[in-house]
Amino acid sequence: MKKMNKVLDFEIVVYIIMTLLIPLFVTKGFTHEPSTAKHFFYVVGFTLILLSVLIRKKRVNFEFNYVHIALLGIGVAALLSLITVASDNPQYLRYSLEVALYTFFLGLTAIYISNKFNTIEKIEITLLFFIIGASIVSIDALLNFYAGWDIFLGKVGEPFARASARSTIGNPNFVSDYMGMTIPLVLYFIISRKPLAFIFKGFGGQLILKIAMVTLLAPMVAAVFVSQTRTVITAIFIGNIVFLLAYVFLKKNRKTELSDDPAAGKFRRLSLIFLTIALIIVVVLAFLYLTPSPLTGQGDINITARLEYALTSSGSWKERFSAWKNSIAQWFDSNNRLRIPFGTGIGTFQL
Repeated sequence: MKKMNKVLDFEIVVYIIMTLLIPLFVTKGFTHEPSTAKHFFYVVGFTLILLSVLIRKKRVNFEFNYVHIALLGIGVAALLSLITVASDNPQYLRYSLEVALYTFFLGLTAIYISNKFNTIEKIEITLLFFIIGASIVSIDALLNFYAGWDIFLGKVGEPFARASARSTIGNPNFVSDYMGMTIPLVLYFIISRKPLAFIFKGFGGQLILKIAMVTLLAPMVAAVFVSQTRTVITAIFIGNIVFLLAYVFLKKNRKTELSDDPAAGKFRRLSLIFLTIALIIVVVLAFLYLTPSPLTGQGDINITARLEYALTSSGSWKERFSAWKNSIAQWFDSNNRLRIPFGTGIGTFQL
């Protein structure tokens, strides 16, 4: 209990509330428009956190590195890009200003997060709640897709319609993006020997945690497939392979964990067993979703065809290259030389 009190202070509790509130309840039906409301609650939450820090501490020290500087640089670049928005599309300036300020604010909060989450316990407890939120979103997306029904909003669409699988995130693409961020976290809890050891104590506690993680992995992987986002499916596959390889490599180059613990071998075997189970789940679901099966409505959805089209269709690639070339042409447009140093303006991709 004392350990939990040290981990869960006011600031971390507010952050955890944000990780659940924003993906689950900031959606059409509860708010007028999801994106702006997500930005709003993120800013309000971090304002409370930073005010709490300033009130409780007379002196606040933050450490930062080149990664933080780079992220802040992106925020500064976003603010400077408003110069060209003001001259080219003044009617769009308000929206671009909101996006630019939010981008800069993200850089500031990244510095805070890096300093605040300075112990493995704080990081793991936050990741756990991130996984809980993503699990609800994934289950809801599957209900959307197979029943046309939403846990929070009721009837949302027709069964086996790709657009229905938007869950509380509001968009099938965002659902698959969310799962793509969360699946590596689930794998972390599966392959780590004693994650959240101050809550899930001993072998029995770790067994319960890993059973829960492989159980939650299944709907997350399924949600990625029903979202049918080609680039995300490819990115998740490649990204998780890189993650696993990097994890194994870094583990070998670190001092052996639990080297003085006689039960270390038992925890290691437990992790390997559940990693094997997780890989089997992924392979089985991939087979079921990439072939005609009850999960695909016996072929009503054809993810393989969508992937093949993305990789082989010249039209698909031409559209993308045309958009990229057009953005470069706009950048060097002689009608406004300010675009060369400042770009065409953040958030103006729709123009």
